[in-house]
Amino acid sequence: MTTKTIQPGQSIQRAVDEAPEGALITLAEGQWHEQLHIRKHLTLRGAGAGKSIIMAPVADPPIRVRPRKGVQPPNVRVENLTLTSAWWWSRGGVVAEGGAQATITECVVSGSGRYRPLLRSAMSALFRAAIAVPVFMAVLGLLDGALELPRLYEGLGFGAVFFVLLWLWERGEELWKERRSRPRA
Repeated sequence: MTTKTIQPGQSIQRAVDEAPEGALITLAEGQWHEQLHIRKHLTLRGAGAGKSIIMAPVADPPIRVRPRKGVQPPNVRVENLTLTSAWWWSRGGVVAEGGAQATITECVVSGSGRYRPLLRSAMSALFRAAIAVPVFMAVLGLLDGALELPRLYEGLGFGAVFFVLLWLWERGEELWKERRSRPRA
């Protein structure tokens, strides 16, 4: 069996593409920001869950296994890795398509990624601006004696829409966590 060890900074996809059928690709400790497309029989083995991390930089799973045309569907083993995705709404893990098989052993799979806090703080800033600007303009209008109620209502309505959207997002997240934490029957 051919074995190839990949260090952080090296491409896992390139190693997969160059590896012969049945190869063992080992990953040293570190992080890789890649989405892998595997179309052959092989084993992908990390240094341990939490030590070797593959994070898909797109809203898809980090590993996708599918057959090539006219070739028997691959059987891939994924061992001792953490698999996640950069986007908070996406799925982590491995997807096997077209009859391909994937065996996942001693892995941590997560769908929550690094851009979620950035998105949340951006939404929060938009919300604050949507409320603060109309209120500020209303105060200026009162001080100047030129308050126009239709403009105030329009601005506050815009802020209210952001408030409702932010509340729904937060509540939806809580409900989703509750649902995922319930034991399945």
